[in-house]
Amino acid sequence: MKRRPIDERAASIVMAAPAGRRLSPRERALLDARSVGHLILFRRNLRDREEVRELAREARARIGRRALVAVDQEGGIVAAAADVAGRPPSAMHLGAEGNAARVRAIARHQAALLRAVGIDMVLAPVLDVQSPDW
Repeated sequence: MKRRPIDERAASIVMAAPAGRRLSPRERALLDARSVGHLILFRRNLRDREEVRELAREARARIGRRALVAVDQEGGIVAAAADVAGRPPSAMHLGAEGNAARVRAIARHQAALLRAVGIDMVLAPVLDVQSPDW
C-alpha cells in the first residue's frame, strides 16, 4: 500500500470554517489545493437549506475525497443549524424528562434534517456542568 504524502495526511485532520454562505475564491483555492480535509459550519453559514446543501456539495467536490461537514447542533441555546434543522431541546431538558425513546426520536429527526442538507457530523460537548459557580 502506497503511503500518502505528509501534506495530504496533515490536511486530512484540518477542519476549516468558511467565512460566509458561499465559498470565497480564496477558500476555493485552499480546497482545490487539498489544504483542508473537512468543514465545520457555523450559524453564519446556515441560513438556507439549498445554500447549505450546495456549500457542502461544492466543498466535497473540491476536496476530492470523503470530507466531513460538521456543525455544533447540541440543542437548546447551542443550535448553529436552527435555521435549517430547527432547535431541538437541550440535553439537560431531555435528561430531566428521563424519556430515552423521546431522545432517540429527536436525535433521529435531527440526523435526517441535517443529512438532507449535506451535514454528516454533529459536534457534542465533552462535558457540560451546571453549577452556580460557573
